[in-house]
Amino acid sequence: MAAEPFPILVGLTGKRALDGKDEVVAEALTAVFQAMDTAFPHSPKVLVTGLAEGADTVATRVALGRAGWRAIGLLPYSRHAYRASFSTDAARYAFDALLADPQLHCHELPPLRPDGADRTGSHGPEYEQLGLWLAEHATILVGVLPAAEGEGRLGGSARVIANRCRGEPDAAGEAILARSTAIAPAPLTLFRSCRPIACPAAAWLGQRPGGQAVRSRPDYPPPHGSPCGRD
Repeated sequence: MAAEPFPILVGLTGKRALDGKDEVVAEALTAVFQAMDTAFPHSPKVLVTGLAEGADTVATRVALGRAGWRAIGLLPYSRHAYRASFSTDAARYAFDALLADPQLHCHELPPLRPDGADRTGSHGPEYEQLGLWLAEHATILVGVLPAAEGEGRLGGSARVIANRCRGEPDAAGEAILARSTAIAPAPLTLFRSCRPIACPAAAWLGQRPGGQAVRSRPDYPPPHGSPCGRD
């Protein structure tokens, strides 16, 4: 009996504001996803994003329109509070539509342990936890962001890419790991040979040699999370 093909976990991090270039980004991501299907035609693909408006939403729509692809929405905090953070009603309706798709699993990352700091109104640490999860678990990591963007903002996409390619988080990331129950509080066990490859519309792709770090099957959501309701 032939062995079941091992799935490829595709993590994506990207900008919320695409400045009207949604179609350009969709075309670039279609080309990137097609390259994966061409290189690994027998492996199912599972896209994991935070389901934020912008690049996450565009990528999830593209993935769900492809044969052999499924998607996971891994939310950085509670679904209802997250939905409320979207900038427009259209973005919220798009979020609801994705949650209703049977090919998409939705999970919420568990809350970080408190550290005593007052961050009222700020979810930077929660976004950083999500980024660290993607950097650690994705077999292939795709980023949609300006090529010259710096990595200073906690939870920003540039930090996700930088942590992946360094193979370990910086001091700010380590502080989040120490508060996380979703990720082991130890340096990320990444291959240090990750190298960004320039793609159209600033979609970057970094792949681990051999794809040894896939930890989820396409029919199972990520561990250590809470399922999102679909009411």
